[in-house]
Amino acid sequence: MPPAPAGPFCSVKLQAFFSITIAASPPRRHAARRIESRLKLETRLFNEAIQRGQQERALAGTENTVRLALHQVKFAPAQQAAVDKLLADFRHAPYNTPLPKDVAAAVGEEVMLSLIEGGQLTRLSPEVILLTETYQDFLTWLRAYLRQQPTVNVAQVRDTFNTSRKYALALLEYTDEQRITKRVGDERVLRE
Repeated sequence: MPPAPAGPFCSVKLQAFFSITIAASPPRRHAARRIESRLKLETRLFNEAIQRGQQERALAGTENTVRLALHQVKFAPAQQAAVDKLLADFRHAPYNTPLPKDVAAAVGEEVMLSLIEGGQLTRLSPEVILLTETYQDFLTWLRAYLRQQPTVNVAQVRDTFNTSRKYALALLEYTDEQRITKRVGDERVLRE
């Protein structure tokens, strides 16, 4: 059977797919490649359909996720209460947050993934997850610090933020991965 043509058919097919999928799992955005395989479209056609859907403002997404443009994540009341408590706990101890497995136990794996995909939480490593606003505050501090000092190390971050070595190391390794800092021995320098 030949692949489905790009164009309105693909946009309609994607919109129908999302309408059905969102009804089945409302808290999540959806991984683009998983959708591609379920729709049985060639990669080129899938990418064209996503691009057209975004141009027509029917779809929205990031590099890895896609959703209907009008879709907003809305949690059930019990889920929202658990999310509110979790976020309050994160704000109370921003650099000593629960482990991802404990977050998943508190709010559910799907809700945790939705919070990460929605930009409320940032997963620094398999063992460290922070509020995105906390990570942004850290970046502001880090950039200012490294404009005044030539380097920063794990111990300095640990002491400044009254956190553990595990969290300080995760913060610096994540900034290395994001190409904000570069490791030079045991120190970090600003790439920018």
